[in-house]
Parts: sequence; C-alpha cells; structure tokens
Amino acid sequence: MSREILPNVELMRKCTIITSISVILALCSAPFVKPKSWYLFLETVHYTAGTS
Repeated sequence: MSREILPNVELMRKCTIITSISVILALCSAPFVKPKSWYLFLETVHYTAGTS
C-alpha cells in the first residue's frame, strides 16, 4: 500500500515545485505582460496543475 502512495507523493511534490516556480516567474514578469496574456497564462497553469 505504501509503495503505491510514495510515487504519488513525489509526483505531487514535483508538480507543486514546478507550479511555484511558474507562479514566481509570472509574478516577476507580470508588470511587463499584457492582462490578456497574464489571464491565459494563469488558466494554463491552473489547467496543467489540475490534470497532472
């Protein structure tokens, strides 16, 4: 049972780290990005985080 759970935990950690980095980069570049692109980017990140 624990063998099945462990890979999922590692996958969740990787996804969380990737999402965090994406958000930090997005926040840093937000002033230079058009609002429409910013919204589309957030939607993409949200969708990617939800599916993986």
